[in-house]
Parts: sequence; structure tokens; C-alpha cells
Amino acid sequence: MNKLRIVAPLIGSSLLLMGLSVPGCPNTEALQQSVDGLKTSEMELKAKANAADSSINAMKEEVAALKAQLTEVSTTVLAQKAALEEMEKKVTEIQSSSKGAAPKGKTKKK
Repeated sequence: MNKLRIVAPLIGSSLLLMGLSVPGCPNTEALQQSVDGLKTSEMELKAKANAADSSINAMKEEVAALKAQLTEVSTTVLAQKAALEEMEKKVTEIQSSSKGAAPKGKTKKK
């Protein structure tokens, strides 16, 4: 156990020193260009996402307005339906009462 306490820090520090002593990777420039390209792509995607969010919010507002209009229209249609049903009922009553009484002065010719 004591050896592990001594060896583990030595291995860790040797790896750290070895990493610091290496001057650099041969493809550092290519890697940096890739990172820069990714950052540019990220900014473009963020701008597109913000534009999409704005569009979505505008559409949500339009949908809310359309729902309000639809509610108003459905209320009006239901009121008209009730009025039409009442009118149909009255016309049916008038027709049934007029069938019982024949009109005066008109006779049917055969």
C-alpha cells in the first residue's frame, strides 16, 4: 500500500512532465483550423436556431388568434343552427296546419 502511495504520484507527475515537454503535435494547425470551423458552424447554427425560435413564437401567436376566431365562428354557427332549427319547426307547423284547412276558392281539376 505504501508503494502505491509513492508510485502513483510519480507516474502521474512523469506523464504530466512528458506532456509538457512535447513541443506540439504535428497536426496542431489542422486541428486549430477544424476547431475554428466548428466554432463558425456553431455560431451559424445558433443564429438559425434563434431565427427558427422567432418564427415559432410568431406562429404560436397566429395560432392563438386563429383559435379565438374559431371559437367566435363556432359560437355564431351554433346560434344560427338553433335559429334554423326553430324556423324549420315553425315551417313544419304551418305546413301541417295548412294541410288540414283547404284554401278557399280553389278547387282541384281533374
